Amino acid sequence: MIRPIALFNTASFSLPSLIAAAAVATLSFLGFDAVSTLAEDTRDPEKDIGYSTVLVCGIQTVFCVLISYLAAVVWPPARAFPDVETAILDVSQVIGGPPMLAFTSFVLVVAAVASSITSQAGASRLLYGMGRDGILPRSVFGYLDPKYATPTRSIYFMGALTLAGSMLVSFQTVVELVSFGAFTGFILVNLSVIRHYYFRLGERSGLGLWRNLVLPAGGALVCALVWLNLGGRAKLAGFAWLALGAIYLAAVTRGFRVPVRQLEYR
Repeated sequence: MIRPIALFNTASFSLPSLIAAAAVATLSFLGFDAVSTLAEDTRDPEKDIGYSTVLVCGIQTVFCVLISYLAAVVWPPARAFPDVETAILDVSQVIGGPPMLAFTSFVLVVAAVASSITSQAGASRLLYGMGRDGILPRSVFGYLDPKYATPTRSIYFMGALTLAGSMLVSFQTVVELVSFGAFTGFILVNLSVIRHYYFRLGERSGLGLWRNLVLPAGGALVCALVWLNLGGRAKLAGFAWLALGAIYLAAVTRGFRVPVRQLEYR
């Protein structure tokens, strides 16, 4: 039997807390965009990549909603979590004691390794594409191993960067920085849809009005609301990273006098 209070509890609901949780929950969805980095490895990328991206988001939503609901059902409403970062472990111990706790810990480790491999593959492929087309130094990022046909130097670079970050940067700072970049990207993507389809192509009749204006505008507003409520450290780190990117862009475009090179599909 479904317990409505596990889905929505008027006594404990807080809009600021919901917005803060949305920023953290974004991490569970990040990675769906990495599907596009494997476009050159698919048979029909124009068709398969779009379907795969939407499918990944749909499957992830089902899992997240189901796990969150079951956790809310199991955990006593009046009891606070000892540590919110390990809440799933506390819930597992309530469900099945030490054996369930050990099993969940094992699953989390396996999932972390799988997520890391996926992230490494997507990021290294993206760096390779930018290096191959001259946006990044070609000698480092545009190198493809002749034996394995993989961007080994980009993989080594991402591995070293990940190792350094795990040792020098706190988890909370990483979460906030990733959320800053993610929601900035989501806002720009929604605005790009409006500019391209609604204004440039003029698809404004019938479903086009909803698909090309109303829905992307709503998505941009929601993402902007969450972005504005991120912590000060996230904004500081995010704008610092943007500043570094702007400096590099100014250098490769000779003071913005030369057009930026475009990534090419091959």
